[in-house]
Amino acid sequence: MELPSFEEFLATLSPEDYTDLSGKEDLVMFRVKTPLTDEDLNVLIQELTSAVAVASGRFSIKLLRRYHSWLSQYFTEL
Repeated sequence: MELPSFEEFLATLSPEDYTDLSGKEDLVMFRVKTPLTDEDLNVLIQELTSAVAVASGRFSIKLLRRYHSWLSQYFTEL
């Protein structure tokens, strides 16, 4: 038994699926005071970098869960 290609799974995803996976509900708002000092800018960059890493991890986990579900359904239908 051969696994279907990952591209086959990706082809099943709609733009709405990507919106759902993006986790917009988890977005963090940052308050920025002006003028920015070098220290403030460094802190902001670190926080943004961390937020992007967290969002990327959450997206990956949601995508893997959906892929696992898709594979389970694929093999059930065989």
